[in-house]
This record gives sequence, structure tokens and C-alpha cells, in this order.
Amino acid sequence: MDFTKLKEQQKAREEEIRKENEKESIALKWPDDYYKETDAKKRRTLLSQAMEQGLEPQENKIRMDLWERRYGRKEGVDEFLASWINLIYFANVVKKDRISIWHRKEKDQIMRSLCVDMLEEGDEKVRELLYLEICHMLDFYMDICKTDKKYSGLILGLGSMSKDRVREKIALEFYHVCYHVPSAFTQLESFQILRRSALDAYSAKFPGHAHILRHLIDHNGELPAQ
Repeated sequence: MDFTKLKEQQKAREEEIRKENEKESIALKWPDDYYKETDAKKRRTLLSQAMEQGLEPQENKIRMDLWERRYGRKEGVDEFLASWINLIYFANVVKKDRISIWHRKEKDQIMRSLCVDMLEEGDEKVRELLYLEICHMLDFYMDICKTDKKYSGLILGLGSMSKDRVREKIALEFYHVCYHVPSAFTQLESFQILRRSALDAYSAKFPGHAHILRHLIDHNGELPAQ
């Protein structure tokens, strides 16, 4: 009996089992870990590992396209987050009675940075994965808002907002971006995915306070009575 060959076969089998277990472990956590992670490079590593394991090949190709467009254009820049912040600013300056050509071009550029143009392909997988990516960005943005002292600070630095006021401020931003801006342009279709993402992300982050955003939507930007 060739013990050397037998030992090699046993070692190869053990390696095969190890890889199978590793694949199963990744599969059990995929894609949850990807959407929990906020660091761009770590997300890329998780995505690459999943692709190497052959998990969700069609979906992961789309995820990689989204990753490249979100993080890959400029080193250290989250294009989705930057675009959302631009939309918040945009919502504050756009008036319904004066929409300039410059405003329209800027809005279109911001929406392209959020990959809304990918929806033109009509692929439901693209729509759902873009929705998840926007939800991921909004969840990250809300975490920043909750911890950033400038965001929660009062005028002249006189203390900080309460948690309730911070939730209201975020809800107002979501409302103005997703409902005020599109109504000014009478172009609702491209904002539908933002509306769905904003409502679901806010409801998931503040499950006991989702009524705040819903009330704003139902009452044209009016906060619920205290």
C-alpha cells in the first residue's frame, strides 16, 4: 500500500471539506454581513469572497457594479452619501415656482450618481439591489446624524437636540428630498426608489417612530402634534 499517496489523498479530502465548510459558513452570513458593513474596502473584500465561492453570481455582478459606482470613482468618496447630502441641500434651495435649467441638470447629475439610471434596464434584480444599496447608505447616514455633534447642535452652540428632535430633523430631510424636490420637477418616477428606501430605512432605524415620517408624507410636511 502506498501510504504516501494515501496521506496525500487524505490531505486533499480534508482541504476539500475545509473549503466546503468555509463556503457554507459564508453562505449562511451572505449577504447579511455585506449590508451590515459600512467600510468600503471591507465590503469589497466580503463581496469578492462571495464571488469566489460562486454565491449569487448574477446578483453579485450587479452588487460589484454598484460598489464600483458608489466607491470606485474617487478614492475615499462615497458617491451615494455625497449625492444624498447634495439632495438635502438641493431641497432647501429649489422653489416650485422657479426651476432653472441649471437646477434640472444638477438634479439629473445627482440622480445618476445614485445609479437611478440603471433602472432604465428594467431588470427587477437591479431594482431590488439598488434599493438595498440606497437603504444601506441611508442607514449609515442616520448613524452619522445620531452621533455628529454639529448635526444635533442647537443655534449658537446652546446645547444639543433631544433624540426626538434629531429623529424629527432626519424625517424632515427625508420628506423634503423624496417629496418636495420631485413635486417641484413633476418627475416622480425616478424618485420612487428613493421614497421606498427612505421610508423603509427610517422605519427600520426608528421602529417606534416611523409614524413621524408617515405623518409628514400624509400632511404635506407638517410634523405630528406633540
